[in-house]
Amino acid sequence: MKFSTAYNLSLLVAGSLPLLGWAGKPVEEAPSWTLKQISRTLTSDDEVWLGFLITSEGYDSQWCYQLVNVISPSSKAQWVDQPCVGSDFSTSWGYKDENDVGILVVRHLDTSRVAWFGWNGINQSNALSDVGPNATKLLREGASNDDESTEEDSKAKAQKADAEPKAQKADAEPNDAEVKRQRAEIEPDDTVAKEGVAFIA
Repeated sequence: MKFSTAYNLSLLVAGSLPLLGWAGKPVEEAPSWTLKQISRTLTSDDEVWLGFLITSEGYDSQWCYQLVNVISPSSKAQWVDQPCVGSDFSTSWGYKDENDVGILVVRHLDTSRVAWFGWNGINQSNALSDVGPNATKLLREGASNDDESTEEDSKAKAQKADAEPKAQKADAEPNDAEVKRQRAEIEPDDTVAKEGVAFIA
């Protein structure tokens, strides 16, 4: 079987078979991801085939498959933001000669949730070891990592908004003790005035 036929078949299987997860929540919302069944094949000196399963406990898993055109040599190739076939994820891949290190950034295109993964000795085998769970982060400005913190942030903002007018009102209308203190600084009381006059005389 030719590689292109195997590649097309794997895409068909990945796109049409629902995984046997029962949770129903999409993995792109998960606070962490684990990558499984990772395959990185150098199909030529300027192509890399990458496939892996994105999982998280309690969430439905998704496959990512890619055939990425790269600058030769493919064993040391790097790329940025290449889309996965059949899912809303993309990958960026970095390489470092020391320890033959590969660094993979997986990003969900709609939510901008990302996670980072890494391996040593990536050119020793086509199969890379499972990795994770690694925490996901949201890249979008103002986005929160989970619904709870969004709710907490909203409550904190509401409390701050309520407190600001009160503080402004308090600043605008000082209390009686503050007024008396300020007057005392400007207009000395009779005792001080009498002592002052007596002292001068």
